[in-house]
Amino acid sequence: RGYFAVLKVLVSQQGFVGLTKSEDSKSFTVQLDRSKTESHGRKAVEQFLPELHMWRCTGDVEAASERYGSLTTVDEDWLEFRDIVMNRPARPWAFIQGSTSVGENEEIGLKEYPETPEGLIQSWAERFESF
Repeated sequence: RGYFAVLKVLVSQQGFVGLTKSEDSKSFTVQLDRSKTESHGRKAVEQFLPELHMWRCTGDVEAASERYGSLTTVDEDWLEFRDIVMNRPARPWAFIQGSTSVGENEEIGLKEYPETPEGLIQSWAERFESF
Protein backbone atom coordinates (compact mmCIF):
# COMPACT_ATOMS: atom_id res chain seq x y z
CA ARG A 1 0.00 0.00 0.00
CA GLY A 2 2.85 2.37 0.75
CA TYR A 3 4.42 2.11 -2.69
CA PHE A 4 1.02 2.60 -4.29
CA ALA A 5 0.38 5.70 -2.17
CA VAL A 6 3.70 7.25 -3.23
CA LEU A 7 2.96 6.38 -6.87
CA LYS A 8 -0.41 8.14 -6.65
CA VAL A 9 1.23 11.18 -5.03
CA LEU A 10 3.70 11.36 -7.93
CA VAL A 11 1.05 10.79 -10.60
CA SER A 12 -1.04 13.59 -9.08
CA GLN A 13 1.71 16.07 -10.00
CA GLN A 14 0.65 17.54 -13.33
CA GLY A 15 2.88 16.24 -16.13
CA PHE A 16 5.52 14.59 -13.93
CA VAL A 17 4.57 10.89 -14.16
CA GLY A 18 2.13 9.41 -16.62
CA LEU A 19 0.91 5.92 -17.43
CA THR A 20 -0.31 5.03 -20.92
CA LYS A 21 -1.90 1.71 -21.86
CA SER A 22 -1.11 0.14 -25.22
CA GLU A 23 -3.89 -0.27 -27.77
CA ASP A 24 -4.19 -3.99 -27.06
CA SER A 25 -4.19 -3.35 -23.27
CA LYS A 26 -1.46 -5.96 -22.75
CA SER A 27 1.20 -3.49 -21.69
CA PHE A 28 1.67 0.07 -20.56
CA THR A 29 4.35 2.72 -20.63
CA VAL A 30 5.49 4.89 -17.75
CA GLN A 31 6.52 8.41 -18.76
CA LEU A 32 8.65 10.45 -16.39
CA ASP A 33 9.58 14.04 -17.14
CA ARG A 34 13.05 14.31 -15.64
CA SER A 35 13.02 18.08 -15.93
CA LYS A 36 10.23 18.13 -13.32
CA THR A 37 11.96 15.86 -10.79
CA GLU A 38 12.96 18.73 -8.50
CA SER A 39 10.00 21.02 -9.08
CA HIS A 40 7.20 18.44 -8.98
CA GLY A 41 8.43 15.06 -7.74
CA ARG A 42 10.62 16.17 -4.89
CA LYS A 43 8.12 18.81 -3.83
CA ALA A 44 5.30 16.23 -3.68
CA VAL A 45 7.33 13.76 -1.63
CA GLU A 46 8.58 16.55 0.66
CA GLN A 47 4.97 17.44 1.42
CA PHE A 48 3.67 13.88 1.79
CA LEU A 49 6.33 12.25 3.98
CA PRO A 50 6.26 14.79 6.84
CA GLU A 51 2.46 14.57 6.78
CA LEU A 52 2.68 10.79 7.12
CA HIS A 53 5.34 11.09 9.83
CA MET A 54 3.23 13.55 11.83
CA TRP A 55 0.23 11.20 11.79
CA ARG A 56 2.38 8.37 13.07
CA CYS A 57 4.01 10.46 15.81
CA THR A 58 0.77 11.99 17.06
CA GLY A 59 -1.34 8.87 16.61
CA ASP A 60 -3.93 10.82 14.62
CA VAL A 61 -5.60 7.71 13.24
CA GLU A 62 -8.65 9.55 11.94
CA ALA A 63 -6.73 12.03 9.76
CA ALA A 64 -4.24 9.38 8.68
CA SER A 65 -6.97 6.92 7.71
CA GLU A 66 -8.81 9.54 5.70
CA ARG A 67 -5.78 10.72 3.70
CA TYR A 68 -4.02 7.36 3.40
CA GLY A 69 -7.30 5.67 2.54
CA SER A 70 -7.90 8.08 -0.34
CA LEU A 71 -4.36 7.50 -1.60
CA THR A 72 -4.60 3.72 -1.48
CA THR A 73 -8.09 3.30 -2.90
CA VAL A 74 -7.88 1.24 -6.08
CA ASP A 75 -10.31 2.20 -8.84
CA GLU A 76 -11.05 0.45 -12.17
CA ASP A 77 -8.16 2.12 -14.02
CA TRP A 78 -5.62 1.00 -11.44
CA LEU A 79 -7.08 -2.51 -11.47
CA GLU A 80 -6.44 -2.64 -15.22
CA PHE A 81 -2.79 -1.69 -14.65
CA ARG A 82 -2.55 -4.37 -11.96
CA ASP A 83 -4.01 -7.00 -14.30
CA ILE A 84 -1.46 -6.08 -16.97
CA VAL A 85 1.39 -6.50 -14.48
CA MET A 86 0.05 -9.76 -13.05
CA ASN A 87 -0.41 -11.28 -16.53
CA ARG A 88 3.23 -10.76 -17.47
CA PRO A 89 5.59 -13.70 -16.98
CA ALA A 90 7.49 -13.61 -13.72
CA ARG A 91 11.07 -12.42 -13.88
CA PRO A 92 13.80 -14.60 -12.45
CA TRP A 93 14.07 -14.03 -8.73
CA ALA A 94 17.79 -13.25 -8.89
CA PHE A 95 20.70 -12.87 -11.26
CA ILE A 96 23.42 -15.35 -10.39
CA GLN A 97 26.87 -14.51 -11.65
CA GLY A 98 28.59 -17.32 -13.52
CA SER A 99 32.06 -18.52 -12.54
CA THR A 100 35.08 -18.47 -14.80
CA SER A 101 37.99 -20.86 -14.64
CA VAL A 102 41.24 -21.49 -16.47
CA GLY A 103 41.51 -25.09 -17.56
CA GLU A 104 44.18 -27.16 -19.20
CA ASN A 105 45.79 -25.61 -22.27
CA GLU A 106 44.96 -22.17 -20.84
CA GLU A 107 41.35 -22.50 -21.95
CA ILE A 108 38.94 -20.23 -20.15
CA GLY A 109 35.64 -21.74 -19.15
CA LEU A 110 32.40 -20.22 -17.98
CA LYS A 111 30.07 -22.10 -15.70
CA GLU A 112 26.56 -20.75 -15.34
CA TYR A 113 24.14 -21.64 -12.57
CA PRO A 114 20.36 -21.96 -12.46
CA GLU A 115 18.48 -18.94 -11.10
CA THR A 116 17.28 -20.78 -8.02
CA PRO A 117 18.29 -20.75 -4.36
CA GLU A 118 20.27 -23.93 -5.00
CA GLY A 119 22.10 -22.30 -7.91
CA LEU A 120 23.05 -19.36 -5.71
CA ILE A 121 24.47 -21.64 -3.01
CA GLN A 122 26.29 -23.77 -5.57
CA SER A 123 27.90 -20.70 -7.19
CA TRP A 124 29.18 -19.43 -3.86
CA ALA A 125 30.35 -22.87 -2.73
CA GLU A 126 32.35 -23.39 -5.93
CA ARG A 127 33.70 -19.85 -6.00
CA PHE A 128 34.97 -19.94 -2.41
CA GLU A 129 36.01 -23.57 -1.96
CA SER A 130 39.09 -22.63 0.07
CA PHE A 131 37.08 -21.05 2.87
